[in-house]
Amino acid sequence: MLLPAVWRCCFLLLTLLNLHSATSASSFTNSAVSTPIDTVVLIVVDDLGFGDLGYTGSGIATPTIDGLAQEGTVLDQYHVYRACSPTRAALLTSRYVTRYGFQSGVLKPEKPYGLSLNETLLPQRLAALTATRGLTNDASDEYHDQPEQPEQHWQSHAIGKWHVGYCKYAYTPTFRGFQSFFGYYNGGEDYYTHVAYDGGIDLHEENQPNCGANCSRTAWEMVGQYSTHIFTRRAQDIINAVKQDDKLFVYLAYQGVHCPAQGKLPSEFAK
Repeated sequence: MLLPAVWRCCFLLLTLLNLHSATSASSFTNSAVSTPIDTVVLIVVDDLGFGDLGYTGSGIATPTIDGLAQEGTVLDQYHVYRACSPTRAALLTSRYVTRYGFQSGVLKPEKPYGLSLNETLLPQRLAALTATRGLTNDASDEYHDQPEQPEQHWQSHAIGKWHVGYCKYAYTPTFRGFQSFFGYYNGGEDYYTHVAYDGGIDLHEENQPNCGANCSRTAWEMVGQYSTHIFTRRAQDIINAVKQDDKLFVYLAYQGVHCPAQGKLPSEFAK
């Protein structure tokens, strides 16, 4: 895997949807996903500490995460950065951020820099992978030709929080290997109005690679809708629409449980 040994104060979930299987312990279950392809969903839960989980002994109820932990493998020997932007950069590049000067802390809205454009991100590496051409080996290490398999291309999509560069479109997700992006550039915003710290609405709909000034649009129709719900629905739509011969990578970076602490929560969270 291309993941680094440096993680931040957030919780990461790696979900693999293999042949005709779906996540059974998350809200994706409701979408009745049946995907005869290789699918990877990398979920980032923002500012959720390891000690804040039900299965680690916390008094906080986290049944969905607990279910994923019970059914999967828990990796609990990793270290994290103290802030958001450098951790996301390390995750996406698989390199320590000191190697490319991104270790100074949270990227502020007014700062004219981002994750170095000289760095190759995870979706760009996936896109460069050569499709399997049907060569296998047996116990004697002799290779045998097998019937040629259809090429499978990686489709990568980013959803949710970005926060590694937005001073120019070149730093945004669809210029860094993702085929689409639905989410916000900044470090935080209102869960319902999607107004960021600088006072403007920061919720972008970008549905093609290199989606710049004449392509990116503000998703005004989502104002008033809770971010966890709209990001989950987008992930479900992408998973359900993927083509038979494609491999899928979804980078699902949720806003929760990052501030602001808002008292008005969807009713199901109070149960």
